[in-house]
Amino acid sequence: MTAGAHTVSFVGLDTAGGDNTAFLDAISLAIAPSGAPTIADAGFEVSGLSAGTYQYAPAGSGGRSSRARAPTIRDQRQRQRLHLCQSQRAGGSQVALLQANSAIAQQITGTVSGTYTISLYAAQRAVYNNGGENFEVLIDGVVVATINPSTTTYLQYTTSSFSLSAGTHTLTLQGLDTAGGDNTAFLDDIILSAAP
Repeated sequence: MTAGAHTVSFVGLDTAGGDNTAFLDAISLAIAPSGAPTIADAGFEVSGLSAGTYQYAPAGSGGRSSRARAPTIRDQRQRQRLHLCQSQRAGGSQVALLQANSAIAQQITGTVSGTYTISLYAAQRAVYNNGGENFEVLIDGVVVATINPSTTTYLQYTTSSFSLSAGTHTLTLQGLDTAGGDNTAFLDDIILSAAP
């Protein structure tokens, strides 16, 4: 927008036809950050999977699983439980999986020099976990958080703040499997935010 006065209009379309009404309130205007940094596949949706399938190490984003599909669930009771947990997420139809010592790498582009945090949603696999999967969040190989999801319900976890220079960086999610054995965590909706 240029400097000065402008007019905002809300024009009803009534595409469905007939007597339709929407209510509006609390309009705000905010300055959008120019060149906001982006994460290559923050919601793990780029490699579309067919319903009922999962795939290890698809190109670009590490392990990924379709929601409520093996290895997410192993029986109908757990299918209902975990599908309900996953359906509470608003981040598309796929989640990433970290099993044992596997890793996921994503490129972050367009950062300006400053202080940031990363948040993401994570949950433990509901069945056949041998103590639970934990993992590290690394930026350019430096650990900024270690996360051990506490439940099979998706919760948001946020790293402590860290500094980034302008340019491109690598975000890595590295499975630790401290408990040992067959452990899997599911991840979704990574967000890079400027720290206050």
